[in-house]
Parts: sequence; C-alpha cells; structure tokens
Amino acid sequence: MKYYFLLLILSLPIAATAQDTTKVRRFTGLVLTFSPQYSYRSLQYDAGSRWLKSLRDNEVPGTGFKARAQVRYRISDRIDLLGGLEYANHSIRTRYEDLTWVGDATDLPGKSRTIYRYKFLAVPVYVNYTLKTRDNLRVYAVSGITTSVFLSRKTKVDLGSNQHASAKTVGFAKFTWSATLGAGLEYALGSRLSLRAEPFFEHYFKSISTDDHTKEYLFSFGLSTGIAWAFR
Repeated sequence: MKYYFLLLILSLPIAATAQDTTKVRRFTGLVLTFSPQYSYRSLQYDAGSRWLKSLRDNEVPGTGFKARAQVRYRISDRIDLLGGLEYANHSIRTRYEDLTWVGDATDLPGKSRTIYRYKFLAVPVYVNYTLKTRDNLRVYAVSGITTSVFLSRKTKVDLGSNQHASAKTVGFAKFTWSATLGAGLEYALGSRLSLRAEPFFEHYFKSISTDDHTKEYLFSFGLSTGIAWAFR
C-alpha cells in the first residue's frame, strides 16, 4: 500500500507538467473567400434635391464582388471569431435610355446607361455560431461588423459600342461601416481543408456621401464561397 502512495506522489509533478503544457489552440485556421454580389443604394434627399427621384427610379442592382482573407479564432466549441482584410467592389447601374439626336447622322449611339462602381478596403469582423454538425458537414449562422475605407467611385457611361469612364474620390466619406447577416455550410474534405458556401446580406449604416442635402446608403446580397485551412 505504501508503494501505491509513493507512486501517486511521484506522479503528481508529471501530471501537473502535462496539464500546463497542454493548451487549447485558439487561432485555428485561415479562411479565404470570394463573393459575387448584387449591390444597390437607397437615396435620401431634401426638397432642393428632388431631381434625384428620377435617377433613383431608373437604377437597378449591379453585379460586384468581394475578396476576403480572415484568420479564425476559436472562442468555444460553437463560436468562432473571424477577422482579416477585404476588398469590396459594389456596382449600381441605370436602365438603358433611348437617345434622341438632332440631324440625320446614322453613326450616333441610340441608347445609353450609367454604371457606378464603389471600391473599398475593409476590415471585417465576423462571429460564426455553429447550429449543427453531422459527419463532415457543419451548419452555422454568421453576423458581423465591417469598417470600410473608401477608395474611389468609378463612373462609366455605356453607349453600346462606345464607353467613357471617370473616377472620383472627393465628396464621399473616407470611413464607413456596415453590418452583415448570413448562414452557411462548411464541408470538411480532410483533417485540414474545408469548403464553405454562405449566402449573406450586408447593409451600410453610414452614408457614403458627405453632401449635406443627400444621403446615400449601400446594401448588397450574394453568395460567399471559399476554403478554410486549419493550422496544425
């Protein structure tokens, strides 16, 4: 019996050492995504800018994209925090409008439309909450906040066979922020590599326009697709 107690006493330092050196990994992986999206904007204006109503009524969603790299941080078995960098390209366009020309020229364009592209460099912080896991499949909900730095707005006038483009950086807020909601699936292909698909909706809560008479809010929806690579 005394040998049993002696063995127990001698094993305590070993167990304590093992407990101290066994740590839960918090930074668990890298997530790379590409997100095709449709973007739109809401315009709010005062009485002196009512001419914007016809512009707003003629606009339709445009196609854009996001490219994002994030590091995954494990908070619990169900909750992950993702943070990183993102490049976002939002697009809004007008419908084609017929052009009327004075004279008999036949080589002039007969219609036109305008395409606006807003470019941002952003820092997204997302929370993923695991709803259910089954074999290699994980179902999760996502919400997050993104802080964006405005880069430029490119305006392109499409005249069919001819196009004219210009870029503008003044008249827009340098910093803005948005909120994102979504849900997704993650399928593990092995011990380290997973595929992800995530429908999302994003809304900007700060106007990107600095004009005192108008407010301009972007929102978008799309499908985020990508891969997750687990650290060893």
